[in-house]
Amino acid sequence: MAGKKEISWPDALDKVAAGIQTVQKQYGQNAISIYLGNPNVHNMGGMLTIKHLLSSLKTRSRFSATSIDQLPHHIVSMHLFGHMLRIPVPDVNRTQYMLIIGGNPLASNGSIMTAPNMRQKLKDIKARNGKVVVIDPRRTETADIASEHHFIRPATDVLLLLAMLNEIYLQGYAKKAQTNNRAVALMPEIERLADFAKDYSAESVADITGINAIEIKRLVKELVVAQ
Repeated sequence: MAGKKEISWPDALDKVAAGIQTVQKQYGQNAISIYLGNPNVHNMGGMLTIKHLLSSLKTRSRFSATSIDQLPHHIVSMHLFGHMLRIPVPDVNRTQYMLIIGGNPLASNGSIMTAPNMRQKLKDIKARNGKVVVIDPRRTETADIASEHHFIRPATDVLLLLAMLNEIYLQGYAKKAQTNNRAVALMPEIERLADFAKDYSAESVADITGINAIEIKRLVKELVVAQ
């Protein structure tokens, strides 16, 4: 193609290395950042060589799947269950309704929820008359095989979750949960959630999130009544 020239891998890698050196010399070592995703721990070559790459770059700007999406799990687990490693893991083999928000387990293998052959496990949910619902701004691999896929505008997940939480209280499901679970009733922080979410109705977030109020209310009902 015009404007493109094929070069060898050694030449390509040399150009990348030279570019990195140029940036670090001009702006400092920490000007280069590293992001390590789940594939690094699913690949033996990556696991064996990444340490040497990180050592040679000498940058403190390091990010990973842990720093981006796992640390919030640890914080919530600390507050709810008393320890950062008491992370509840869904029992996918017995799940009837699976709501996936911003996740793509067919690519990540489930992250903290790691389970082998996620594609088959999601298909099994549907085969036993269950439901897999994906909420994601992108048509992911997981969305392709889900029962439903709802497109959401990027960075509006928190508004959707607040509206869903508000609906849980409005529809009376929180009171039922407290009646059936003394541990929940004994946690004063839970009582504050209703007041915190009361201003975020399904109608108020619909235009912002791109998911209409009727769908939000239906998703809440299906989620909380699923067995």
